[in-house]
Amino acid sequence: MTSNIVESWNSVFKGTRNLPVTPIIQSTYYRLTCPFADRAQKAFARVGSGDLFSKYCQNAIKDNIVKSNTHHVEQFDRERYTFPVRKTVNYREGRPMRTFKVDL
Repeated sequence: MTSNIVESWNSVFKGTRNLPVTPIIQSTYYRLTCPFADRAQKAFARVGSGDLFSKYCQNAIKDNIVKSNTHHVEQFDRERYTFPVRKTVNYREGRPMRTFKVDL
């Protein structure tokens, strides 16, 4: 049985199995570094346009903001550095209200 890592490396070495060692290393280097260079160019373009985060990250932040609106922090215990967090009902999940103890 193979794992995803093995499948990934097989795709990197595809077409280079019968080459000498030096071309295999060069090919592997370029195949592994080119995606990072492409992502860096996209990130610089995104920052240049004023966006700080990718679309995926922005969607994750929005989802977490929506989830955090259902949490209410009660009084903070300054001596023990603990405070209870009360969660209201999340209608998407259908879970009842819960209370969590956060210990800093």
